[in-house]
Amino acid sequence: MKKTDWWWLLGFPAYLILGTARHEGAHALTAWLQGAEIVEFVVVPGLRDGGVYFGYVRWAGGSPNWLTLAAPYFMDLLTFGVFFAVCFFGAF
Repeated sequence: MKKTDWWWLLGFPAYLILGTARHEGAHALTAWLQGAEIVEFVVVPGLRDGGVYFGYVRWAGGSPNWLTLAAPYFMDLLTFGVFFAVCFFGAF
């Protein structure tokens, strides 16, 4: 194992937490924009109801629909588009 591999190994937990925050944040933002109240927002892995989770969002009220469930995929497209522009066109 090379020295640089250890940096990847040490950075992996931060990558998971940031990725989970982005994913769950997309759900939460979309639900909130549709009038829901965010009751719980968790991005740190743990145990709940006899299972392992990496993160979740609970909301109450409002009328979240399929868009709330699909929001992380739209966030992925947005993230890809921004970084594509930065890498290939030197934008921003």
